[in-house]
Amino acid sequence: PTLQWGREHNVAPLLDDEQRGRLLLIQDDVRAVTRPAAQAIAALNFSYSVFQTRADLLAYFQACYRGLEPGGMLFLDAWGGPDVQATKTDRTRHKGFDYLWEQKSFDPIRHHIVCAIHFEFRDGTRMRNAFVYDWRLWTMPELRELMTEAGFEDVHILWEGTEGDTRAGNGVFRRKEVGDADSAWIVYVVGRKPKRSGR
Repeated sequence: PTLQWGREHNVAPLLDDEQRGRLLLIQDDVRAVTRPAAQAIAALNFSYSVFQTRADLLAYFQACYRGLEPGGMLFLDAWGGPDVQATKTDRTRHKGFDYLWEQKSFDPIRHHIVCAIHFEFRDGTRMRNAFVYDWRLWTMPELRELMTEAGFEDVHILWEGTEGDTRAGNGVFRRKEVGDADSAWIVYVVGRKPKRSGR
């Protein structure tokens, strides 16, 4: 159903057959797909966090490496900070509904986190657990080390800047070697497959 929705709402509106022909939708275990080779892989919305052991995440990064052209890049987003580890619910009001992000539980020993998205509508109805995420909260040192172990080079962090008056994120990401001690942050972790590789 998800792929069919994408065909109807994302593929069909493309301008011409040439554009549609460049899009390949695959339903498979992401660790099993390495062809056709890509110039970039974007593992966003913290999707790789479903891999909760070092061995599983390394296997995923190795599959990404095999699936990239020489010089290709892997992009991840990562999140953290003390605020992320707190059990709490954040509410954002939208026209017609409220969006609730709940951090249900966090285990500091395993860095295991469970989060959920709920919706509350103006007519009083609610949609509980519309999405539930059972993740490991990976740290940046772990991500960088595992990507390097998988063969990536120049693994680095792009850190989001902040607005001076609100101290909220400004959407501008710059390479940094030392992060800010923010209560919550989102970064991009980037690695490149060498242009010439024996792997």
